[in-house]
Amino acid sequence: MDVSRILREFEQGSALKELSKNNKLEEKVIKKVLIEKLGKEKYLKISRSNGGKAVAKKLEDPRYRLEYVTKMRRNVRRSLSKLMENPTFKDSWLKKARKGSKAGVFKIRERLEDQKFYQEWINKCKTGGTKTYKRKLGFHSYSPKFRKKWSLLGLKNTGRKLIGPNGERMYNYLEIVVASILDDLGLKYEYEKIIPVKNTNGFVSIDFTVKEIPNWIIEVTYWNKPEQKMKELKRKWSFIKNKYPRAKMIVITSNKYIKEYEKLSERNINVFTLIKFKEYLNSKLAG
Repeated sequence: MDVSRILREFEQGSALKELSKNNKLEEKVIKKVLIEKLGKEKYLKISRSNGGKAVAKKLEDPRYRLEYVTKMRRNVRRSLSKLMENPTFKDSWLKKARKGSKAGVFKIRERLEDQKFYQEWINKCKTGGTKTYKRKLGFHSYSPKFRKKWSLLGLKNTGRKLIGPNGERMYNYLEIVVASILDDLGLKYEYEKIIPVKNTNGFVSIDFTVKEIPNWIIEVTYWNKPEQKMKELKRKWSFIKNKYPRAKMIVITSNKYIKEYEKLSERNINVFTLIKFKEYLNSKLAG
């Protein structure tokens, strides 16, 4: 047995199976020698590293990669499903997941305050989004009907933790106050109305529409990046005004950002604070 050769080949990435074949020895014999020479801790470290390199090499083959990912997903799903049957584990898991999610969101928002990071983030999102769209990958690989279905499901399930005056699940306190103003005045509003348009998702959602004032499109935002939010609202508005030429967009925001939103506004997009919106609404109803 050439122990030096075995050690060299093992440290260069050869697995036990390969060493066994090359040296015509049983794997358990080679393993015993390696542990004696390297120590168990170092043996395990090199062994795991070799295993990782071997898998990485195999993953270069697209077919193997697809099979590997599918198998891993299935195994993880099965294991997690089994563990979730235990109420204690499930409760602990959900608490950790919520904590991790909040920490992740907080960290991203913190990083986005850095203008350089923010611009790099935007550029990468644009590049990735454009490639995905052009190559019809990911979300864009599905039919428009399928994309609309999942986008609507996401809209329904994302971040609505507050309850509005008519029992709707809402995103933030500002939306609840707007809903309460409309409700107190006896106006019949619809929250998150879906309007079919020709965009990627096949629709846009509107925070509030009012039956008694059908040409009003009301959007409510706390977003602390007015330039970015207004860009999104203008894009939404471009779809809406093509469908409803007489429509008018009302944007309601906090006192802190009102001047910035006003500055970025355009014709037929009116920006208000809650107090100014209530005054404007009363004047319209009185007139």
